Amino acid sequence: MIAPLADEVHTTRFSPRQNVFVVGYQHAQGELRHSDNGEVIALLADEISYEGVHFSPGQDVFVVDYRYAQGELRRSADGQVIEPLAGEIRAVQFSPDQDVFAVSYRYDRGELRNSVDGKVITHLADKISHDGVYFSSRHNLFAVDYEQAQDELRRSNNGRVLKTLGGEIGYEHYYIWGLDGVSYGSYQLNRHQDVFVMQYQNTRSELRNSVNGELIKLLAGNVSDVHFSPDQSMFVVDYGDTRGELRFSTDGQHLATLTGKLEGGEVLFNSDSSLFVVQYIDNRRELWETSVRPRRLAELGLSVDGAIFDKNHRKVLVWHSDGRGYMLDIDWLKAMGGEPKSLSGEELMRLACQGPFASDLFQESELADYLEGQRPKACQDVFEKSK
Repeated sequence: MIAPLADEVHTTRFSPRQNVFVVGYQHAQGELRHSDNGEVIALLADEISYEGVHFSPGQDVFVVDYRYAQGELRRSADGQVIEPLAGEIRAVQFSPDQDVFAVSYRYDRGELRNSVDGKVITHLADKISHDGVYFSSRHNLFAVDYEQAQDELRRSNNGRVLKTLGGEIGYEHYYIWGLDGVSYGSYQLNRHQDVFVMQYQNTRSELRNSVNGELIKLLAGNVSDVHFSPDQSMFVVDYGDTRGELRFSTDGQHLATLTGKLEGGEVLFNSDSSLFVVQYIDNRRELWETSVRPRRLAELGLSVDGAIFDKNHRKVLVWHSDGRGYMLDIDWLKAMGGEPKSLSGEELMRLACQGPFASDLFQESELADYLEGQRPKACQDVFEKSK
């Protein structure tokens, strides 16, 4: 045993660096303790509510919500009170740089506060939905989801309203891709964060600028998922109940409509964003290129377990659940235009003789056992006909 605790425990929350922790008891005041020896650093003001402790990312401060007393902002080092809060706390979200934090109250409108002194920067427009504030880690911006008022984008440093959003985000019905630098639940990370995609309950999704919140493009429907390319220049949109799309990130321009519904299917880009493999709801997978005119290069079929692109972006290895595996030549697929079924046998042979059969991957000597000493004539005939 390191140290005895004061009562039956209902809540324990360690700081991000785990050198201190707050313990909440069933019938006693909460405590701030050292993690290494369990010694009490500070006795808190009252019994702590369930999930009532919120440390800042750098653990300099924490917010504590009590059962029967006013919530407080305290220092993590010694537990000293910095500032009392205004009411019964529902949720707390710190900005990634921990300069500010937003407080959602159960019965009052939300607030944006300074993390250093706990003072109110601004009162928000309404009560905040549970966990309804989402900070950008790169830009001076956050989105806020209200219970009744129209949802907003605001500046993080002063709380000023940037834009009123075009729909209702709604708790457990929203997705924001690219706004936050950390993955929360169903977020899709966009490293450069120049844009983000907002999903609403009741209207079409939007592509917006992360710097100023401006609307860039109203998308074709309500988005179910978004997959940004590694260079962030484009993204695949999963609409769930209709066919997916490929779009530019800068302006939302439509580049291509995919051949099926994704409904949560995987999208795998190669490292230079020139190719991607997409999985549809019916378990089909396809290989696409994203050049000047994006197009499907190959139908990969069903039961594909995975795909790997080579570092030179010339080959892709595809393997299936039944053990089959294929190495696909990208240049050969491009030569066929992604539609080999539409080509005549003669045209396929011409392309094959100019492509795979002319490469160092093909050795005529491997056909010796089948040709009974004769030389292969297919490509020879093709080239003679073309003269």
